[in-house]
Amino acid sequence: MGSYDGVQKHEGSRVKVYKVSSVDSISLSSNEVHAMFEDHQGFIWAGTMAGLDRIDPRTDVVRHYNLKSRYVTEESLGYITSVFQDKRDSIWVVTDGGLFRIHPETGGYQQIEEKNTTGMGVFNSQTGYKGSYATDEGIWMYTIGGMEFYDYVSGKFYNRYYNPEKKKIFSLVAGSKVGANGEMCTDKKGNLYFIARDSVLIKYNTKTERLDSFPFSRPPLSWLCCYALACDYKANIWIGFRNGGALVFDGATATFAPIRFEGINSLIGSNYIYSFAEDYLHRMWVTTNNGVYAIDRYATGVKEIYLSERKDFTNLQYYTDLLTEGANGNLYMPFLQGGLIVFNQQTGKTSHYPVGNYARAYFLVYPDYKGKSWIAIKNTLHAFTFAGTDLKIDTTKVFLDTTQPFIPRATGTRVC
Repeated sequence: MGSYDGVQKHEGSRVKVYKVSSVDSISLSSNEVHAMFEDHQGFIWAGTMAGLDRIDPRTDVVRHYNLKSRYVTEESLGYITSVFQDKRDSIWVVTDGGLFRIHPETGGYQQIEEKNTTGMGVFNSQTGYKGSYATDEGIWMYTIGGMEFYDYVSGKFYNRYYNPEKKKIFSLVAGSKVGANGEMCTDKKGNLYFIARDSVLIKYNTKTERLDSFPFSRPPLSWLCCYALACDYKANIWIGFRNGGALVFDGATATFAPIRFEGINSLIGSNYIYSFAEDYLHRMWVTTNNGVYAIDRYATGVKEIYLSERKDFTNLQYYTDLLTEGANGNLYMPFLQGGLIVFNQQTGKTSHYPVGNYARAYFLVYPDYKGKSWIAIKNTLHAFTFAGTDLKIDTTKVFLDTTQPFIPRATGTRVC
C-alpha cells in the first residue's frame, strides 16, 4: 500500500515499511507515494513525489528511474499518477509532465507527444491511478480527454481527435470538470468499465465493441473526480467516491447498492475512499482517509438477521451463550435488564420474555438433553419451561459457589 509515509507491505503477521533512508540502494526517493503497481516479473513499482522507484520484494533493493519531461522545467517530475505494463513488457508511467514508456532493464525511456491529433501521440495523457488496460492488440487508457488506444502494430494512438473509423468509444466525455476522469477496471470477458459524464457507468467490450451505459445518482457531497473502480470475482463493479462512500453495481440486475459510513456498525470507517483491491479470499480491501477496511460482501457462512425494530431493543447488552435447543432450532439471547429473546431458526420468529419479578437480568441459558432448560439468574441456576408467552421458572435453586462469576459480554443488536 502506498501512503504519505512510505510503502507499507502487509505480510500477514506484520507490516514492513519502505521509506527514505540514508542508504540509497534500500531507500525510496520520497515517502509520499501515489502510484503502486506489480509487474509481470513480480517487481513493485512506486511513483513518489520525487520520482519513480522499483522495489525487489525478494532482496528489498530499490532502483530509481530519473525521468525528465520536455514539458516541465523542474529537475524531477513532481507527481506520478499511474504505472502500468504492456504485453511487451514495457513500463508506462503517467506523470504531471506527460506520458513515458520505459525499458525496465536499461532504464531508457521515450516521452509520448502531447496534444497530438495525427495518431503519432496522445491528445491527453492524464489518467486516474488505475486508468489503463493492456490487451494483446494494444493499450486502453482513460484520460481527462476521454479514451485513448495505443495499437502495437501501427504504433498509433486513437482518440476523439484521431478516430478515422468514427468509433463511439472515443466520443465519450469523461466529465464536466477538468480532472474529472476516474479509474478503469476490467472483467474476465474483456469488458472495460469507467465513468462518463460524471454519473454514468460505461461497459465496453473490447472484442465485440458493444457499449452499454448505466446511469446512477451520485452520493451527496461526493467530488466530481478521483473515482476508485474495481471489478470483483462476481463481475460486480465497486465505485468509490471522495466524500461519497461506495456504490456496488450488480451486473445481473443492473442495480447500484450503497456502502456508506453511518456509524459504529458501518462496513467502512469513512466516506472518503481512495482505492479498492480484491484479495485471494475475495474480500474487497477499501482504503480511506480513516484507515483500511476489508469487506467480505459475499460470505455465505454469515447471515445477518434483525431481531426487532423496536427502539427499546437498540443498544442492548447481550451475554453469551447463544445455544440451540435440540431439534426445535431455538437460539436463546439473554440480555441485561431486558429478559430473554428466543429466535427460531426454522420459522424466523422472535419472541421476547421479560425478566419478571427478578431484580437482575438473565445471564446464560443452557438447553438440557432431557428437554429441560436451565437459566442463570444472579448466581443461581433455575430450570425453566415455556408456557405460552411466559417462562415457567422452577423456584428450586441450584446455588453456584462463587461470589464473582465470570460473565462474558458482547454488545450489539444483530446476530451473525
